[in-house]
Amino acid sequence: MVEGTDAFDGWFRKRTDRRNRIPVKAHEVSEYLRTPKDVTAALEGFSVIARRADVDRLALSRGLSGNRDPRLGTVTKIAAACGVGLRFVQRGSTS
Repeated sequence: MVEGTDAFDGWFRKRTDRRNRIPVKAHEVSEYLRTPKDVTAALEGFSVIARRADVDRLALSRGLSGNRDPRLGTVTKIAAACGVGLRFVQRGSTS
């Protein structure tokens, strides 16, 4: 198990269970990285996201480790690099 995964999973489950909006499924990344080629592809993909987000790869790794709270600006950059936008809505709003 990757260090810090338990802390993040617990944090995420608390928030997800409370909102009941996103289904949570525990998984281990290592289950998907079976060969050296898989690991290389994953690292290259991580590097691409870091480059697109204009975030240092090490900072990206630390921010997503679950041991830190990344800044909103960093999360916004990562989301944009993945083709996802963030939208804030007033609580209780249906739109």
